[in-house]
Amino acid sequence: GRFDPDSSSLPSLDSTGKEFVLKVPYSPDPIKITSSQDVHIYIEAYPKMENGKPTSSGGMINFHIEPISTTTKTETQISITGLEIFWPEGDPIPLYLYQEGYLKAEVKVNSEGKYSFNQDISEPHHLWISTEKSTLYIGIGVPSPYYDYDPETRTYTFKVDNYTGTIVVVADHIIIDGNGCIFKGPNGIGFYLYNKDYVTIKNCTLTNYNIAICLGHFSNYNLIKENTIHGNYEGIYLYYESSLNRIIGNEVSSNQYGIYIYHSCLYNRI
Repeated sequence: GRFDPDSSSLPSLDSTGKEFVLKVPYSPDPIKITSSQDVHIYIEAYPKMENGKPTSSGGMINFHIEPISTTTKTETQISITGLEIFWPEGDPIPLYLYQEGYLKAEVKVNSEGKYSFNQDISEPHHLWISTEKSTLYIGIGVPSPYYDYDPETRTYTFKVDNYTGTIVVVADHIIIDGNGCIFKGPNGIGFYLYNKDYVTIKNCTLTNYNIAICLGHFSNYNLIKENTIHGNYEGIYLYYESSLNRIIGNEVSSNQYGIYIYHSCLYNRI
């Protein structure tokens, strides 16, 4: 069957082993992931977002991978099939693999429809495959064409409306002031924090993302306030022991999931 845009069910799989199969409603073929070593994987398949609504094709494959106690190797080979969800009709389109917000590789599918790559498993990692390549890194202490920077308050104030792409936060103890600007997908992640603390994100309007704001992997003591988050698949996503964050005064509406929490995220004030 085709994906039901009115359904709030996100295709996902949480499992351990070497072979993983995720059935996707909007594709006749499942996503298959194999690993040369035993690993724990959590996979989510997000539909493409258009005008704030999910469609019947793929927008992002999101997966968390970590070693298990019996694994002695520090690297595994990952192979993925089923990427046709991104182009249900027509020719293949460019795809990009990210790890912790940094471009890891351009996805090259072979004649069998498979994509393979080597992956470090000495520690947990967050990866995703998306159609979107645009990424902005914020927190390096200098202004950019997109925002001004005040070194005294460590505040980054946006000045460009309708930014499309991912904003990766690369520093702790900073303030990001959206200044009323609109941030639009399509797809992928809006603001991304990986192991970041004491970051404030405020006064942003985020729409048409698979995940509007993502706090992951021990991202603690952050403040998400006074943002408008609507028309995304997931508004705010907390995962992997991201705790003691404050999410207050936001307008979160018309998302498939308003706030999504996974894997031991404790003592968050919402």
